Amino acid sequence: MALEGYKWLKLSEALAEMPEISAYGEWEKLSPHNRGLWCAWHYGASFIQDIEDAIVISHAPLQCQSSRNKFFASLGGDRAPFSLAHTPCTNVGNQEVILGGEEKLEEAILQVDKDYKPGLIGVVAGCATSMNMDDIPGIVERLRPQVNAKLYWVRLPGFSSTWSSEMGDNFLPKMVRELMEKPDKIIKDAVNIVGSRFHDFAQDSPDMPVARRRFPKKWGSNQQTLARTIEALGLKLHRVIIGGNYDYFKTAPQAAVNTMTCSDWGWPIAETMEEEFGTPWLPEGRAIGVEASSSWIMDLAKFMKIEDKGQKLIKEEYSKIKDVWEKAKKMASGKIALVEGSRSSGYQALRPLAVARFAQDLGMKPYMFNIHPANMKTKERVCRHFISKGCDPPFLLGPYPYQKTLRDELILEDIGASPEDCVYFTHDLFVNASAPEFDASTCATFPIGGRPHRRVVGIARDDGFEAAGVMAQEVIEAIKATRGSKTCLRPTLYSRVMGKKQFDFQINAGCFRS
Repeated sequence: MALEGYKWLKLSEALAEMPEISAYGEWEKLSPHNRGLWCAWHYGASFIQDIEDAIVISHAPLQCQSSRNKFFASLGGDRAPFSLAHTPCTNVGNQEVILGGEEKLEEAILQVDKDYKPGLIGVVAGCATSMNMDDIPGIVERLRPQVNAKLYWVRLPGFSSTWSSEMGDNFLPKMVRELMEKPDKIIKDAVNIVGSRFHDFAQDSPDMPVARRRFPKKWGSNQQTLARTIEALGLKLHRVIIGGNYDYFKTAPQAAVNTMTCSDWGWPIAETMEEEFGTPWLPEGRAIGVEASSSWIMDLAKFMKIEDKGQKLIKEEYSKIKDVWEKAKKMASGKIALVEGSRSSGYQALRPLAVARFAQDLGMKPYMFNIHPANMKTKERVCRHFISKGCDPPFLLGPYPYQKTLRDELILEDIGASPEDCVYFTHDLFVNASAPEFDASTCATFPIGGRPHRRVVGIARDDGFEAAGVMAQEVIEAIKATRGSKTCLRPTLYSRVMGKKQFDFQINAGCFRS
């Protein structure tokens, strides 16, 4: 075997073989030095800042904020705007660590309420103020009658960090329980989309603040696509969560049902809303491709008892992309889909699985690799949902060092395939390319991260029928660009630069990619 210590298993079998996520000793044996943690403070503060009129007060040293800003600016990808979020800080120092920083926090809360007039103030305690146990809940209760804003607090010290892919499960339920309100009415035709982030949705509606109308309607986002789908069924879009201002967020339980965009964030929110308010929810998320998009529509149509409308909409939507979809299916059928993970841990489970399902929909055989097993185990419920939908692809299980990826040439050697047999769905921060052996001119290559479809002005969009047609066209173009076609490309400049010659800034040891 080309990859010593690694083995291909069906995803369902790989999940069964992995230890429980809390068994850190067992994970150390499976994947030595595997833990790479994102700070819980980073994550939690950004979720509160998804609410338009929220102000986060960092009850921590100033360095926590500067570290967060640098992290998101350089590595955050679509979360980069959080590096620009203004975050007042109590600037805890030696004196506050020893004697307590409660007076500073009280002063900060009153000043923020007076100066910014926010709808919500979120107090986030870091490591220092979680260790000295400042009485944050007591301060919040005492100041509630004195401020106009809703007060919310949470302890998110870095030392409480877990796998980044399970952090949302840890603190999103608290936001739902404490910030949403019990509905005084249920709007029978109202539908929520949950699992969104603040920058993902823009809509010209009275309920959506002007600052949120960012992306042109021509391209839009996944959330806009799903919103149009809801309205095409004769239903009403109620809330896109997390998004809008605090009043918008807290009234989400008025909807009749929750639908899903990103299951990673959406499931914890939906489950808690069901527990607290009885709001039903539909599990289908990341509806990429014809089969998944049809399933998303019919799940909602069946719940609302409008199956005829759902079937009619699917027929209408598919007719618009039928020609390009069938052409892509004819060209791609029988090929191997190399579905790569990402070094951005928050994307390691759901998105590659959705792409594998899309590839399978086009008649390809997907193989999933360069995905740390722990990131799949933390999202086992999401994985099981895809498995129940017939997407149970071969998964490469083995001792991945955290944030290191295997060279794709070794993957090909291991499965006995050549570049011409494959479509490479790359999602890594650094696309694997080395001329002339492995390049867009030898292996059809489809980047699934960043800004697909070459749309600089719009956020990445892949949910729904229209996006399925565009992605099918991308597959056609990627296959046409290989050497076996008349429109063959020469090896790309990127692959010629990143070829066999190694540079000082590249660290490429053994079978791992730099």
